[in-house]
Amino acid sequence: MAGTRTHPRHRPGTRHRRGHLRAPGPARHRPRAHRGVHRPARPGARRGRRPGRTAARVHPAHRLRRGRPAPQPLPGRRRCPAPAGRPRGRAGRHVSGSSGTVLAAAHALIAPLTEAQVEAIRAAAAPEQVVVARDPATVLRHAPDAAVLFGDIQPAALDAAPNLRWVQSVGAGVDRIAAHLAGRDVRLVSAKGGIVGAHLAEHAFALLLALTRGVATVLRAPDWTDAYRIAVRATQWEFTDRTMLVVGLGGAGRAVARRARGFEFARIVAVEPESVEPGPDVDLLVTPDRLDEVLPTADVVVLTVPLTPATRHLLDASRIATLKPGAILVNVSRGELVDESALRAALTGGRLGGAGLDVVTREPLAPDDPLWRLPNVVVTPHIAGGSPRRAERVVEQFCENLRRWHAGEPLLGEFDRDRGY
Repeated sequence: MAGTRTHPRHRPGTRHRRGHLRAPGPARHRPRAHRGVHRPARPGARRGRRPGRTAARVHPAHRLRRGRPAPQPLPGRRRCPAPAGRPRGRAGRHVSGSSGTVLAAAHALIAPLTEAQVEAIRAAAAPEQVVVARDPATVLRHAPDAAVLFGDIQPAALDAAPNLRWVQSVGAGVDRIAAHLAGRDVRLVSAKGGIVGAHLAEHAFALLLALTRGVATVLRAPDWTDAYRIAVRATQWEFTDRTMLVVGLGGAGRAVARRARGFEFARIVAVEPESVEPGPDVDLLVTPDRLDEVLPTADVVVLTVPLTPATRHLLDASRIATLKPGAILVNVSRGELVDESALRAALTGGRLGGAGLDVVTREPLAPDDPLWRLPNVVVTPHIAGGSPRRAERVVEQFCENLRRWHAGEPLLGEFDRDRGY
């Protein structure tokens, strides 16, 4: 007996015109509508579709067309997804990859790295592994695997880390690190701008006030006689009729100028090589080629400029000779900015009124060095960078730079090899 004839689209295992396969099973017979009987179409129904049934919507890539499978991606064109929660770089490219560890070397003076700060670094670095080193041996042991080095940057660690991508120092001056990295494709970041500006500026004024208010004199030789008090008062200043020259109008220089305005200096002049706006705290802004013009007008000269080949011995013997008699020099940047032999001669000869020095050419300064005992000199052992908030700021900058590195964005505070700072 012949089987019941069924329409091809109702046969099991056959393909519709829309590309769906009917599951195998017994054929179902659909009675044909009687001729001449009109069945009203349901609203929205299409011709050829069973009333009350709609075809499932299928993505075009999953449909079968003309019996051929859907096209597959070409070999080598598959893009690996970035880790969950990780931003991508330009054009969707994951910039950092998993090319190495993030090595955080604790700095005892500046960034000892508390547990909370370590956790913040781990969160910013994920999925890269973070290794915290609190001694040189641990740094050297993990340096070969490091892609990023942060904190206490020593030459031995740089030499032991061939896979470095970038380095962030907790210090503002990175001239020695930059020289050690010469010829290597390693980006260098320093703690610049607002990170160190406030405490460098306050320390500069501490040195200045110790000289202009007789504090240093009294601490060296305390006395309370009238003759002594009269002698000290005769050397005291006030700033309302004085001119300050700030050499270097970066973050620290602007902080110095802002405080000088608060102390009501009569005039504030700044020297800066970059094209920047002077702001409300600077009366005159000049470029370095005019330094010889403004130097003789200053009662106080504060050095906040970074050390570069162009600024080494910026104040040499000839320029020190042009300073106003009785002027005071304050240096909170780098000792090599000044010809120290010429400075000593000007201080002992009485041409300069005094010097406040947090840095010298050769550090540490020997205990028997005459600078410690000169009556018109105040020396501090390179401590101007101290602040209870500095570690917090440098860790925040590092975490932000980790985010920027993953996103393929410029790093904050990056060292410019062409400019030297």
